[in-house]
Amino acid sequence: MERSDADLVQAVLADEAGAFDELFVRWFDRVLDVASNVLRDRQRGAEVAQDVFLVAWQQLDRLEDPERFGGWILRTARNRALNRLEKDRRSVPTADETMTRALDAGSADPVGSSRAPAEPELVAAVNERPGSTST
Repeated sequence: MERSDADLVQAVLADEAGAFDELFVRWFDRVLDVASNVLRDRQRGAEVAQDVFLVAWQQLDRLEDPERFGGWILRTARNRALNRLEKDRRSVPTADETMTRALDAGSADPVGSSRAPAEPELVAAVNERPGSTST
């Protein structure tokens, strides 16, 4: 006979070996599906699912009603995936932005065009160093 989620939660809280493994096996696919559907990406969904089970492991004692484990873990998956989606939307790689602007401006050297022009005095000072060769 299969144990209920509530029994497994109580077993985890009582440090019973293997109890959390059973919850993981029972719920992982559903957690992965929720996260992947929100993110529209299976790989990022898997990362979120891993995080969700870590949170579940760390915070299981905060679950007020063990009968509600399934809803709790799926809500956690949805919320974590939404947080990840928002974080991904806010982060913009600056190197890509610089490259895009330089290419849009028609530069043949996008990396060079992102650098400030050298000051003539600095160029002269570098060229006057002992042992340097002037161009």
